[in-house]
Formats: sequence, structure tokens, C-alpha cells
Amino acid sequence: MSPASVSNGRRLRAGPRIVAIGGGTGVSTLLRGLKRRTGNLTAIVTVADDGGSSGRLREELGIPPPGDARRCLAALSEAGPLVDELLDYRFNGSSGLSGHSLGNLLLAALYDKHGGFQEGLDAAARLLGVSGRVVPVSNAPGLTLMGETTSGETLRGESAVSSAAESLRRLWLEPEGAAASEAALAAIRQADLIVIGPGSLYTSILPNFLVHGIGEAVAASQAPSVLVCNVATERYETDGFNAADHLRAFQAHSGVSVSHFLVNGKAAAAPGEWSGSPVAPVAEVEGYRGVVVSADVIDDERPALHDPHRLADALTSLVPAARAANAGREG
Repeated sequence: MSPASVSNGRRLRAGPRIVAIGGGTGVSTLLRGLKRRTGNLTAIVTVADDGGSSGRLREELGIPPPGDARRCLAALSEAGPLVDELLDYRFNGSSGLSGHSLGNLLLAALYDKHGGFQEGLDAAARLLGVSGRVVPVSNAPGLTLMGETTSGETLRGESAVSSAAESLRRLWLEPEGAAASEAALAAIRQADLIVIGPGSLYTSILPNFLVHGIGEAVAASQAPSVLVCNVATERYETDGFNAADHLRAFQAHSGVSVSHFLVNGKAAAAPGEWSGSPVAPVAEVEGYRGVVVSADVIDDERPALHDPHRLADALTSLVPAARAANAGREG
């Protein structure tokens, strides 16, 4: 190992303790940037997905849906682009494997071998050379996301909630009373920075805060809690939302008042293939008592998404004061 590699390894091990809460492609994008700045990362992922390969494995094998965890493991892995591609590889054809990703099947096998989802995720992390940890928000089995629209219609399952044709009045999980995993709570207690999102607001981010204990742990932490606003609206879930709408919807449904709200500070034109629209930059949000952080975080080649390194830079700039406060508390 070269001196440069040794030095970089030491720098990462001494990096801030950052917790990312969410799911989907948004949080995996965030992790790809943050892993170059710290080796002390924990991704807390939702376990309420009921669609695609994850939903099928959940129904057929009785395991937690592995898709969000798989994306985070791939993002944190140092095994190289080939392994990343293999984890995302999906089988085609008419066999029972059709539609399944290889990474999801790997996690299903490790779950079966090690007797638990967290144990399987930790084994996958060792196999893939992951720096950091991926943990489920809850170990409760069979969690289902539920929603009620403003007209009173009840929606069952993440897939139904994500395609609701009208605004949501409330969200909840069934069975009710699901408790947060101890791994998730421990990571939040030790964090220097808590990052929420980016990602699908109602189906990747908010389900984590419907689990008992997560919101309370975030509120009790002395570390900054940052909600990352999406740079573009999402069809059905956030049609017509501006930045303030994202923040208010999150706080209303989660009961959590974040200390910081990070928004894109660079206006972007909407390419013709977009199904949504850009979320315009803002300098403040009326009635919000926290700090609005505005930064250029757009991916120039894919302006509907965040750039992982610009986003990581904007977030880690909030860490120094937080680490000093945490050090004083621990001392």
C-alpha cells in the first residue's frame, strides 16, 4: 500500500460521523460523494418497499425488501465499477429470475445464511469492501406503507402511495407500533451530522420517520439535522411543489423540525424528457426557524439530480462546529 493510500485511509477514519436517512437513488447518490470525505458513514434505509424485485422477494421469501439497502451498499463499495454493475444487473427472459437484480438475490442469500437482515447486510459489506454501514430503520417484519388522501381514499403499499392522484392527508405503517432498530438509534446518537434525503419524499424519506423512535432520536441529537430538498419535482408525489412545500410536507408528516434545509441555489432549465419541473432556488422559507443553506448542487449532465460531490461539499461544510459541540458533550 502506498504512503498516499495510507494517509487517505487515516483521513477517512478520522472523518465525521455522518448518518444518511432515506432510500432510493437519492441517498445512494449522496453516499457516493460522502464516502470520499469520511469512512464513518451509516445509511439508514426504509424497509417498506413493495414493488419490483424487492416486493417479490419480500412476498415469496418473507425477507425485508433489499433494494434500497443494495443501492447503498453499491454506493459505498470500493470493489470497483464491475461489481457495481453486477449488483444492479437484472435478469431477463421468462424464467422465475426475470426482473430480479443480482444484488437483491445476493442479499436474500446472505439473509438466509446468517439468519437476519442486519447480519446479511454486514456480511455483504465485508464482501464488497464497504466503508461504512447500511442498517434497516426497523427489524419489524412485513411493514406496509399506508396513506390517506384528502378525499378520504385509503392507499395500501408504497407503490399505491407513490402514484396517488391527489394530496395525502396522512401516512402510517402497518402493523402499527414498529420500533426503530438499535443500530439505527445508536448511529443517530453518535452522529456529528444527520442528513435526511434526497429522494422520493413520501416513499423513500418519510417512511423512516413513521417508525417509532427515529424522529425522537433526531430531535434529541445535538448534531445538525439537514433536510436535502430535491432539485426537481417528482410525478404524483410532489407535482407542483416548491422548496417550501417540500419542507412543510416533511415536517408535517414526520413531526421533526430540522435545523437546516439545504436547497439548490442554481436555476436549471427543464429538459423535454422530464416528468417534473425544477425546484426554484430560495433564500428563506417563511415561518421556518432553522437555517436555509443554498448551494450549487446540480449534476450538470443530469440536471434533475444532485451532483454527489457538490452535495457532499455543501453538507460537510456544516460539520466542524457540530463536531466541536459533540466533543464537548462527550468530554
